[in-house]
Amino acid sequence: MGTYVCWRLWAGFKLDDVDFREMSDDACCLVDQISEEPLLINGLKVEHIALPEDSRGAIGVVVDELDWNEGVCRFDVAKAAQGDQVLGQLQTTLRELGIVIKADMMLMHHIDLGG
Repeated sequence: MGTYVCWRLWAGFKLDDVDFREMSDDACCLVDQISEEPLLINGLKVEHIALPEDSRGAIGVVVDELDWNEGVCRFDVAKAAQGDQVLGQLQTTLRELGIVIKADMMLMHHIDLGG
């Protein structure tokens, strides 16, 4: 097993920001299901995203990934516009599913040292 380092641009929400008491049982079950395995919803691959500073992580869509191991070292700024589009589509999808929370876009690093 080797080291894996990347930057990810994603749209979604942190699980710590969710007030599950405000959500329907169906919406809570859907969040639990997504936490276990990615789901394709309205053309979006919605999945659990590990966050280094947050033990519960987040739910969202990976817009782009810059993998340092593949030698790609330049971020394409056009991906930010794509991220805005995905963010809007995700926000609409969440609302339709009864998950009322503001989704955000984040650029984050991910490091897996193997083990």
